[in-house]
Amino acid sequence: MSGETIKCGDCGIETYLPAKCDVCGKPFVVTTGSAGELRVSCPHVPEAVKLAAKKPQGESSRDMVPGFGAAVRARRVKSGLSMHALAEKADTHQTTVSKIENEQRAPSLALALKLAAALGVGIDTIVKDARELTE
Repeated sequence: MSGETIKCGDCGIETYLPAKCDVCGKPFVVTTGSAGELRVSCPHVPEAVKLAAKKPQGESSRDMVPGFGAAVRARRVKSGLSMHALAEKADTHQTTVSKIENEQRAPSLALALKLAAALGVGIDTIVKDARELTE
């Protein structure tokens, strides 16, 4: 592990920066973004490709179900829950719920299941709602 740490902007937890890429084995390049945030990138991925690929951010790069966030928001509002209340019921952060609802982050399967359960429905219902919202 590298001796450097980075603090998550969402939850505030500090974690070690990886020393090298698992794919190519080259050391990561640490830069500072325009808003002052630290960015870690691998030399084997050209910057243009990284900027063009607008993937949701989260624990990993997951594929997002189109409309999933909107479906979660619609169910939450229908249930009369605040974002904070849904986050507590799903054992996550309000910021995470916000990012999911705004389709800035794709939830893991485990989190998607927790959100569905907190909303009193199955994951299949949320996915069905998402499909209907995007048709």
